[in-house]
Amino acid sequence: MQRVLVTLVVALAIGVASSSSAALPGKVIARATGKGPFALAVAHGQIDRPTGLWARLVGRVGEASVLVECLVGTEPTTVTYTKRRAGLYRFPVKPAPSDVCHVTVTLNGRGKIRAEVRAR
Repeated sequence: MQRVLVTLVVALAIGVASSSSAALPGKVIARATGKGPFALAVAHGQIDRPTGLWARLVGRVGEASVLVECLVGTEPTTVTYTKRRAGLYRFPVKPAPSDVCHVTVTLNGRGKIRAEVRAR
């Protein structure tokens, strides 16, 4: 009986450790929060020589606009994406490789919301 209990505890500990070790990609470059019936959050970040770009939307999302502007030298390439659900979204670095990218996330929703710009 004790052996079964020990095995169960070890299996549970491994399961908890593996689920909590699923880290989010990249590092947080910018973060913004808002709250209320008409919440608004705007996060902007600049990343030098990025290899990956993400936006994380948390809360009751109404609509989010993600503007990604990447430059090679002085030539900008701008793309705007629209999302209507909370989640973690990856965006391409265009053109790759870029010298610098600017990412702006504008998020509106209800209650408590959070917008994050993440990059690697």
